[in-house]
Amino acid sequence: MLFPPSHKAELIRFRPVFKEKHRPADFNGGGLDDFSEELRELFFGFYRRMTQPPQMQNTDGEALVFHRLHYQIDSAEETFEALKSLCVTDTLKIS
Repeated sequence: MLFPPSHKAELIRFRPVFKEKHRPADFNGGGLDDFSEELRELFFGFYRRMTQPPQMQNTDGEALVFHRLHYQIDSAEETFEALKSLCVTDTLKIS
């Protein structure tokens, strides 16, 4: 799995912690075992953020709740006439 560039900063912040406890020679393998828990947390944090759907909010920060509304109308033409003033382009004409 490839992580997007937006995760790079978090990896860079982890680097000094790793270098503080290990010599460059440790990068060949064994040194990573000491950080397996931290690396796992980092990986699963990235994975969780990439696989969770986005949280939809309104401009006040409240969660969006979708609804389906059904209306019964007596006349499609009367309804159209009553609502056509809401059209911002006002290009549709009924003959």
